[in-house]
Parts: sequence; C-alpha cells; structure tokens
Amino acid sequence: QSVQKTLEQTNAVVQRTFDKQTVVPKKVILVSPNEERNSYLDNEHLMLQIGTTLRLDQSLSEVVATYVPGILWSNSSSEVKVQPKWKVFNAAFSYWIQTELKLAPIEVDPFFLQQSNLDMKEVERWIKEFMDYDHKQQLILLKKWYSELNETEK
Repeated sequence: QSVQKTLEQTNAVVQRTFDKQTVVPKKVILVSPNEERNSYLDNEHLMLQIGTTLRLDQSLSEVVATYVPGILWSNSSSEVKVQPKWKVFNAAFSYWIQTELKLAPIEVDPFFLQQSNLDMKEVERWIKEFMDYDHKQQLILLKKWYSELNETEK
C-alpha cells in the first residue's frame, strides 16, 4: 500500500467519522529532524514530521499517527492542544484508524502522552477506558472525546 493511498483512506475515515471535509493536498512536505510526530494541513500543503528511519511505505501506521492531528486540529487554537485529553484522543483515534485500515496499530502508551506527572493517572484511566472497549464502542467514545475537545474551542 502507498503513502498517498493511506493518507486518502485516513482522510475518508475522518470525513465519515466527524463530517470534516478536507482533501489531501497535492504538495506533501516531509520533515524528519528528530523522533517527534507532527503535522500541519492547509488547503495547499501537508507537512508531515515523521520520526522514523524506515521508508514511509514500511511505516504506514506512523503516517496515520502523524497525519491525524494535522487533519483534525491544524485550524484549532492552542487552547485545545494543551488539554491533557488532546494527546490521548489523537493516539487513540490513530490506533482506531490503524485497526480500521488493517495496519499494525501503534499502542496507546501513557508514558508518551502525559504532559506532567499530575496527568499520569488520568491519562492511564482514559487509555484503559478506550482499550477496554471493542472497536465499535471505541468509536462512540472517540466521538464523545472529540466533542468535548471541540467545546474547549468555544
């Protein structure tokens, strides 16, 4: 499977799930300065910062995990991005999409999602809640979390 096809499939899942109308731009900029994952999407460009040493077609799960925050939150204020649940939501939704696309899912690991030691127990609780559900129930929970995160925007 190609990177372009994976981006398009991820885009389709996001559209279907959250009724978010976006198009994968023709210009994709790849950046890989360190082990971080980031993305930014506007009408003409998609920037993917993917921290992998593998070829991208060999790490499509990383592509999904990197693309999700860009497609959902590029036009959001920084307020939502400091919410402890924001990182958990992105990791959980990426995991859900990876499973949906039959890719090897990247585990939702609390160690990489905490923003401070105070958040750790809450982050672990959210992850456990998500992982205890089946695929359909996970989607219901993700929609609830997405709605809650969008409320912080208002």
